[in-house]
Amino acid sequence: MRMGALVAEPLPKDFLDAYPNVIDYARQFRTDLGDIFLSANCKLFVGTNAGLTTVPQAFNRPMVLVDHGAPQWFNVLTSNSLVILSRYIFQDKRREVCYPEMMARWPWFWNDQSLEDADVEGVSNTPDEILAAVQERLELLEGIDRSTDEDRELQRRFWAMFLPENVNGHKLPRIGREFLRKYKYLLT
Repeated sequence: MRMGALVAEPLPKDFLDAYPNVIDYARQFRTDLGDIFLSANCKLFVGTNAGLTTVPQAFNRPMVLVDHGAPQWFNVLTSNSLVILSRYIFQDKRREVCYPEMMARWPWFWNDQSLEDADVEGVSNTPDEILAAVQERLELLEGIDRSTDEDRELQRRFWAMFLPENVNGHKLPRIGREFLRKYKYLLT
């Protein structure tokens, strides 16, 4: 089900024909009350770290957060989440910015203006990255955890980049297993 109040275009008819179980709720049925009800009662909510995600967070619904910006924004409400982050590229050098470098430059948060000032561009998650994260979270809901020792070490290395006060001492969300495997070079 596609949700959201600000959806410019309907889903293409050929897509809806190919996937008849998909509902374009955002364009056809959306109401404020429906947003609250669906977000509070869903099996799994997939979204970005803006807007409607506060509702499933408030009701402690399982989530996959994609294109997440600053890990410093993780809090107790994201502890039931699996997260994959945006990546960042210095435009002048065409090189990716590693996460420790992001933390050194912007230790508390970064926003569109601070990134633009530094000539840094965000890179959105790919459909394959999002699909892998959703599949992993669904498996976790079924009690299946395919993490290896290497995956647990990557989680540890990711979270070791942050000072305890940056994450407020709360239970932390899980970073997508495939995402960390693919981009482990950004941890150093």
